[in-house]
Amino acid sequence: MNTPTNGGDSEPRSYAEARLRTCGRIISLAPDKLAALTNLACGFARDIRDGYLSQLAVADRLHELADAYGLIAEHGIDVVQRAIAQNMESESAPAQAWPALSHEAVPTPNPLGGPVTTLDVGEFLAREFQPREMMFAPWLPTQGIAMIHAERGIGKTHVALGTAWAIHVGARFLRWTAPQPRRVLLLDGEMPAVALKERLAHIAEVSEYPAQRANLKIAAADLTRDGLPDLSDPAAQRLYSKVVEDADLVIVDNISALCRMMKENDADAWTPVQNWALQLRRAGKSVILIHHAGKSGRQRGTSRKEEYSTPLSGYAGRRTTRRTRAPASRCTTRNRADFMARMPSPSRRG
Repeated sequence: MNTPTNGGDSEPRSYAEARLRTCGRIISLAPDKLAALTNLACGFARDIRDGYLSQLAVADRLHELADAYGLIAEHGIDVVQRAIAQNMESESAPAQAWPALSHEAVPTPNPLGGPVTTLDVGEFLAREFQPREMMFAPWLPTQGIAMIHAERGIGKTHVALGTAWAIHVGARFLRWTAPQPRRVLLLDGEMPAVALKERLAHIAEVSEYPAQRANLKIAAADLTRDGLPDLSDPAAQRLYSKVVEDADLVIVDNISALCRMMKENDADAWTPVQNWALQLRRAGKSVILIHHAGKSGRQRGTSRKEEYSTPLSGYAGRRTTRRTRAPASRCTTRNRADFMARMPSPSRRG
């Protein structure tokens, strides 16, 4: 086995390790799970050959997945082990076929942080900062972080797509308004590409404003072999750096699909995603996170997700009539679902 000899190889190695941890999704979605396992073993052969993964680590992980998805029970241990072993030793996989990593625009945060600098109060008050504007009035400013959460079937993705369309053309959606066109990146980790296309085509058909192709970019899990990289993994976050570079707004649909390794009730597990969103904000971008609601109607999992975001809650029927002290913007979609944004004061708005 070849051993990497320079520091630049640490990035492909991190990517390979991330793919090995998350490859179970490929088997879970495949109609022929044994064929999917075989293809994975063949795909990881190049990483083994280039020294980014060990043969033992790959074999153990694929054997674990084969057992979890019933392949050993269905085909027998000998068939599964032979499929893994023979394809891991394949010489047909081209070297370095995986996408190159790029972290020029928004690098993954250093766990230790950078050197701390200070300004005296006079320098701070004299410094010019870019003023914040409303990107989607009244609940999303520039450099804002918002979360849209609702139960299944309420219409989270419909609201996300309508929001993306309105902001990219500078138009109105429901009761909310984008004062000017902005560049939007949609990260879709869940929907079949054909269904996503149908929804966007319908929006384009009924919209008074034609699509501005340069302003709306889409990265869909269905368009890549392994799905979109896991945003809860700091190493995999680097793979998004190039595509977020030109965006004013990044929409993540949804947290469950794109943060697959994260334990939703673990506050610490949210830290890498929170750091990524805050780093985008420091780069002048806004972020909308789409998430599921729990049984209580609030966003599912740790409340730490709400610390830096404006919540936009969706409910079926009229459940939003409950009292809230925060200023709110409420609208009702065609399927009679209510979406209500509870907005903090401008000085605290995420």
